[in-house]
Amino acid sequence: MTDLLQASQAASLSLVELGVLIGALGVVLAPTMVYAALCLGVTLIGVALVYLFLNADFVAAVQLLIYVGAINVLILFAIMLVGQGSSSEQQPLGYRLACLCGVIVLSLPLSVASNQVSLVGGLPGQVSESQVGAIGAHLFKEFLLPFELISLVLLVALIGAIQMARGQGGVGLQATLPTPKGKVLI
Repeated sequence: MTDLLQASQAASLSLVELGVLIGALGVVLAPTMVYAALCLGVTLIGVALVYLFLNADFVAAVQLLIYVGAINVLILFAIMLVGQGSSSEQQPLGYRLACLCGVIVLSLPLSVASNQVSLVGGLPGQVSESQVGAIGAHLFKEFLLPFELISLVLLVALIGAIQMARGQGGVGLQATLPTPKGKVLI
């Protein structure tokens, strides 16, 4: 029974690794920046799944929250702000072949590592639930104010970037809407 479980976990891990590699290739070979950012999100989700296979639940959750939830959204936001999402410039064939060779060479250590890790047992340096709770308590006690201030700064930056992207230089929405004669917009 455990052999069947290990075989199914190894097959699942191989599929996740293949998804990570395909997503990484998509990041490099995507025709537009928006597609590359979406492929990056798929790749980062795959890395979080690899962490789950390694029994690192906390690292997988942080991977999803920080990289997929924040960094990838920030990249998409930057693409929308700069306006480089519709680039039709194709990469030369040599560049694409070099990227493919690089992915193949870099996938070799991943395949070796996946054969060496026991998927059923835990890892020697695994974080226990009490340590995860201590990290969470520490973050919400000592670092609550900096966390909230950073979120406020990011909100202000988001509003400013939206105003800049609109191309109006801070002029409000009321200046762009036509108003009928004698009526006031609220």
